[in-house]
Amino acid sequence: MIVTKNPLIFQKLMMEQVPMRLRDMAIGSVVTIVGYDKAYGGYKGKLTSIGLTPSTRLMLLHLGFPDSPIEIKVGNSRLSLSQQEADALLVEEVE
Repeated sequence: MIVTKNPLIFQKLMMEQVPMRLRDMAIGSVVTIVGYDKAYGGYKGKLTSIGLTPSTRLMLLHLGFPDSPIEIKVGNSRLSLSQQEADALLVEEVE
């Protein structure tokens, strides 16, 4: 919740993009990785080793049930991530 009486500060805060998770995005969304969630820090090494580094652009192809993999497209490659791996990624939608 944002609490401020200054309308300029409120407008600035509302215009800033807040990092989200892949599960919060719609299928077909194109996003850029902006970082990693500290709570899932153990997945950072694996994600970076497969090329999922900050500023990488990807497309969300499939979201399944809570325990099923999430499918993404990076360049010409398709990757499947577990829910925990996907939750480790913080992303912003590309306009």
